Amino acid sequence: MTKTPNGFSRFPSISTSYFGVLVLALLLAMMAVVPAVKSSANAFEFRLRQELVTRSAEAAKLSFERALSREWESLNAVAGRMAQADLDEARSFLDAVGRASNRIRWAGFADSTGRIIAGTEREREGENVASRRWFRDGMLAPVAAAVADQDALRVRAPNEEGGVINLSVPVRTGTGLTKGVMVYSLKVGWMRDYLTETAERMGADFHVLNADGSVVVSSNPEMSDLPPVVRRLMDGARAGGQQLQVAGEGNATQALYAVQSGFVGDTLPGTDWTLVTEMDRGDYGGAMPNLERSIWVILGVAALTVVAALLLHFNFIFRPFLRLIDSAAALSRGETEYPAPDRTSRESAALADALSRIQTEIQTPWNLRKRNRDTGGGPRTGMSG
Repeated sequence: MTKTPNGFSRFPSISTSYFGVLVLALLLAMMAVVPAVKSSANAFEFRLRQELVTRSAEAAKLSFERALSREWESLNAVAGRMAQADLDEARSFLDAVGRASNRIRWAGFADSTGRIIAGTEREREGENVASRRWFRDGMLAPVAAAVADQDALRVRAPNEEGGVINLSVPVRTGTGLTKGVMVYSLKVGWMRDYLTETAERMGADFHVLNADGSVVVSSNPEMSDLPPVVRRLMDGARAGGQQLQVAGEGNATQALYAVQSGFVGDTLPGTDWTLVTEMDRGDYGGAMPNLERSIWVILGVAALTVVAALLLHFNFIFRPFLRLIDSAAALSRGETEYPAPDRTSRESAALADALSRIQTEIQTPWNLRKRNRDTGGGPRTGMSG
């Protein structure tokens, strides 16, 4: 250990200075790196969530449109046959439809006056539906009505929850004359179950909204009102003609929303629905905490590697100089200690050699004086008689 000469103890040692600077540098590096890492991780998380919610929205849209298109194609096929069918054939077709699909609550055919002349299992036959939207609009063009408040259905099916969605098309003869309207009433419960199953597979919630923002169907039965950002996205999508927009509340640390306007519009004419995909921060399997943990482990290993390298540097470069400093201090005290040769660096070798030369220069006159004292005070000049 280096002995500190009197008067210099107030100065820090090389070891203290070196490791003090090392600790300060590490602290400054951490202060610079930690915010940068957190910012980069948050930005990456947001981009990842944007990509996930966008892909989930697109996949749900495609899947839902395919499911609805089967019923829409079936409706058009049955309507084509209704144009030439008599009453018994019409009833047979509709009963077959009811048995073939559990998605359809009821199917029926109304003549041009609005009277239902055929329905599944004879249900609602004779009822006048001329004031219903699905009939009025269906006489003009194919249309899918929003969720219908079907009090009549609820009377006949008290366990049916959530109403129905009516798909209707005009039934035209070969000459183009509108004979009536063919209608399928789809169960909202089926749509809800379908969305819920899709939501569980994709780790997100899906909500289908009307143009006024009211909920047609949702995969989350406990859903409360959607935040204002959804309305802003819906308005922005319609104004800008964009089908897909993604945004979050505040800094999007909680939930992210993707809004698709014109949802199923190509499959179901006349609809103005919007699909809202909602993804909470915990809906993607906790990938980000694992990623952040990995980043911190990498940074920790890198910091330990740097510290180990600096310790080796100190031991290899500074230790020899500390030994040479001890030798120089001993030399200043008049001790006859020669420094050991050093080959760790050119500079330390040169310093060791210089100290050895100085020690030799000091020791040579001192040895001559000591020899003279030992031999009687000086050199002999002649023989004694």
